[in-house]
Amino acid sequence: ADEVVSQTFNADGPTRVVVEVFNGNIDVITGNDSTIRIDVDKRGGGNSQEAAQADLKNVAVSMTQNGNTINVVAQRTDRRVDIGNSGASASIKVPSGVQLELHSSNGQITLAGPVGDVVATTSNGAIEVKGAVGQLNLTTSNGGITVNGGAGQLMLETSNGGIDVTSDNVLVSARSSNGGIIFKGSLAAGNQSFRTDNASITLNLPADASFSVN
Repeated sequence: ADEVVSQTFNADGPTRVVVEVFNGNIDVITGNDSTIRIDVDKRGGGNSQEAAQADLKNVAVSMTQNGNTINVVAQRTDRRVDIGNSGASASIKVPSGVQLELHSSNGQITLAGPVGDVVATTSNGAIEVKGAVGQLNLTTSNGGITVNGGAGQLMLETSNGGIDVTSDNVLVSARSSNGGIIFKGSLAAGNQSFRTDNASITLNLPADASFSVN
């Protein structure tokens, strides 16, 4: 049983969007205007269609704006431990340059377009960021991380997944276990960290790059 909750906001100046869902994906794209549109697809869980439909009332969605910050929260209103396939996913369209803080579990996070700084955490799902123009702080488990873009500092951590980065003039801290790390592009001056267990690290740098390995 599903129910979609939607709301539209207007981004007047620098805007930050904070999203917290569970057992679901978060997908973000950029648009050409100042409108922020958020669609949260909430799901009820149960052993039958009737039970799942009735369980929808236990998944609460709130969307609020406080100054330049928009908060989106989907959570269960009961303390049930076995939530089955209950959950909530979010699809979001934002203007260019918006800052994002995204949290989920058991779902993937994807971003496409020139968003600003991004903090994203999930579990049992991949994180994919393409076209971002800000700093990135991405954390997952049992999923890979793919980045094409970003600026400044990139902090990337996963377990049981690889990390694949294409970016220029960045400071990178990348850590994985049981997954390889591939970096293509150029590194900014400063300390870089690439760490993995049980896998390889590959850096494809410009021919004139200078560095030392510790």
